[in-house]
Amino acid sequence: MSDTANLTIKLPVELKEKIKAIAEEKSVSMSAEIGERLVLSINQDSESGAYGQHAGIDSQDTQEVTEQPLTEAEIKKLRQLLNMNLRKKLKKK
Repeated sequence: MSDTANLTIKLPVELKEKIKAIAEEKSVSMSAEIGERLVLSINQDSESGAYGQHAGIDSQDTQEVTEQPLTEAEIKKLRQLLNMNLRKKLKKK
């Protein structure tokens, strides 16, 4: 059994080229350079207790926002607007 696993990832070309240049300077493979950086990053997170709390990572606004339901007056106004638009479209035909 092997101590390593294969992982395929997609990176921006610019980042790949930076990693490649750094790996060449150190005379190591890109895989070794990426692995070393991942280990350092994970160790830093563990030591600081910041695991999963990266402020720079966009959460894509996954928190649910609850809105107040429309009032009867708002619903009535929306229906009027929709009916006006429908009538205009029917007249054009």
